[in-house]
Amino acid sequence: YLKSARKGDPIDQYNLGICYQYGRGVTQDYKKAFEWYFKSANNGYARGQCNLGLCYYYGRGTVQDYKKAFEWYFKSANNGCAKGQNNLGYCYQYGKGVNLDYKKAFDWYYISANNGYARGQYNLGYCYYDGKGISQNYDKAFEWYSRSANNGHAMSKNNLGYCYEYGEGVVQDYNKAFEWYLKSAIDGCDLGQYNLGYCYYNAIGTRLNIEEAIFWYKKALDNGIEGAYIELNKILSRNNFIYNNNKNKVNY
Repeated sequence: YLKSARKGDPIDQYNLGICYQYGRGVTQDYKKAFEWYFKSANNGYARGQCNLGLCYYYGRGTVQDYKKAFEWYFKSANNGCAKGQNNLGYCYQYGKGVNLDYKKAFDWYYISANNGYARGQYNLGYCYYDGKGISQNYDKAFEWYSRSANNGHAMSKNNLGYCYEYGEGVVQDYNKAFEWYLKSAIDGCDLGQYNLGYCYYNAIGTRLNIEEAIFWYKKALDNGIEGAYIELNKILSRNNFIYNNNKNKVNY
């Protein structure tokens, strides 16, 4: 990548940035990653523009600057990068580097989703589910969560499980709810782990299994879901156990 990048190839400049960002074949260096993304972006490569925007958004290798992040996402999005289109939608949704605008957020998520980007499909589903920038529509939410979930997005798998559990946008089906929560949990989604624990404890779509409930609630707690701490103590207190969140163990 280095020889080609030095000669001005924007794709290999981007690839070299990836190497530095993740420490692939070279010592991890966010500043050098930023520098190569900057060159790639200024040479018009959409994915380089998107990653440069990410550097500005998170302050990786440079000072955090939401306005510059927005500017580069905008360039990337208009050059056809589905990830950049999603990230631009996110800026509009949360007012990062630009005035908050749910309608524009929806529009960019829609473009990203239709370009096959799983996170864009998830965010579009969320817009339909919550009525952000568009009229609330559970059927459409379910449709886009399904597409995203089938493209591997862990949170969409959780949300698809939720739709099945409560019959939102689809016929209620506890077995399918359990199946999607399980997929989400295995993929590391904290809410999927929490909901899977809930299914095991309340026999939703599966048989009652206290050990599995404890296992998945603990996973969810380890990943930051504080509600799992309450659920763990509900289970354990029935046997005079108390889950010690600080020491991460069960006290008798």
